[in-house]
Amino acid sequence: MMGIPGAGKSRAAAELVAHGYERLNRDTIGGTLRGIVRLLEDRLRDGATRLVLDNTYVSRATRSDVLRAAHAEGASVRCIHFDTPPHEAHVNVVLRMIDQFGHVLDPHEIAARSKEPAAIGPTAVFR
Repeated sequence: MMGIPGAGKSRAAAELVAHGYERLNRDTIGGTLRGIVRLLEDRLRDGATRLVLDNTYVSRATRSDVLRAAHAEGASVRCIHFDTPPHEAHVNVVLRMIDQFGHVLDPHEIAARSKEPAAIGPTAVFR
């Protein structure tokens, strides 16, 4: 799943997890996108068939390693692009922040919590 921050990818991935999929996402696992690729390769070699990856993947370059790894292991791949308008994604980012922290974080709080997925600044939608 790919799209800008706040597009709804995590919510959609959660629905798939509820139906037996395993989620590979660096917000929950940590690490890098390359680390997610290595984990994907390992899980496919172990026989996993129901995996969902939900990161921004907004460029071909950022998703090419995932697609190459999946195809190399013979996995069937479906890419879903969330074409959420930026103004809606912006609202989603702010609501997620309020849900997680109880208020909208100021720039200093965002910087201090930079490792936490819900601490992404609302302007990230426009980058």
